[in-house]
Amino acid sequence: MNLFSPVEICPNLEPGVRIGDGWITIAYSDRPGDCGRTRYRYTIIRKDRPDLVYENLQSGVGVSRGLRDGLLSLLAFLVDAADGCRYYTMQGKKDPDPAGWPDDLCEWLYLHSEDLEYVSMSVDDNMTCIQE
Repeated sequence: MNLFSPVEICPNLEPGVRIGDGWITIAYSDRPGDCGRTRYRYTIIRKDRPDLVYENLQSGVGVSRGLRDGLLSLLAFLVDAADGCRYYTMQGKKDPDPAGWPDDLCEWLYLHSEDLEYVSMSVDDNMTCIQE
């Protein structure tokens, strides 16, 4: 596998992107996806916090173009989640947190929302940032 900016090998030895003081990594899950879809495992690594590992991201039905597309989908989701966290923070409300994430992750996403957007655009612009 060849990786090009902004994708790099992260502390857990998986491809991912640096976001502020942490990383977001992507890999194929060992669990099969539903209806022939590809299931991805992603990890959110933050300084002085336990790593968060999830396997709830899947490709579209019949569409599996690899880790780059999985990473793009994940980053788009996290950008939207950061916007939701920003909205609830500005309103002085607690985020309803439909993903079941810890409260401090919502805060981390909110604090790094601009980094998430920039990295998402960079991955989108570089079709060959992950060559499998």
